[in-house]
Amino acid sequence: MIAARKQPGLYKFLEDLHRLYTDILEYFHIRPIGADGMPGRHDFPRVVAKKNPNGYTVRCTLPGLSRKDLAVTLAGDVLSIKGVKKERKTVREGSFLESTARYVVFCRSVPLPPSVDVRRSRAELKNGVLTVKLPRREETVAKRLPLQRA
Repeated sequence: MIAARKQPGLYKFLEDLHRLYTDILEYFHIRPIGADGMPGRHDFPRVVAKKNPNGYTVRCTLPGLSRKDLAVTLAGDVLSIKGVKKERKTVREGSFLESTARYVVFCRSVPLPPSVDVRRSRAELKNGVLTVKLPRREETVAKRLPLQRA
């Protein structure tokens, strides 16, 4: 896919092809198969990790989830984000009542470098966005030394 992004025409063609594929599956009420052979979306939630001068920041958009639906753990050099997204829908048409429930269980793991200070790491869920701040240990942060006159 990286090669396709360098060629806008090819990238647009692939996007259109993917959109056609998903439209056909939706028309026949078929859920797409993921890479592991299981139906459903396997990119939920999307995780973005960025390096900054003092450490790392991991952000994850989780609309509709609360703190009780999530578990964030740091074990060794792996950050794990686990949760359950519950969706319930009720439609009433005349004398018929249709009620559906869907539960999406997810687990995303992010490998971390050994320089992360686990004790000072913090996680915050605000307005549906999970932000995990992972500072580096002090000995791994670059420090400018003043030059002494000899």
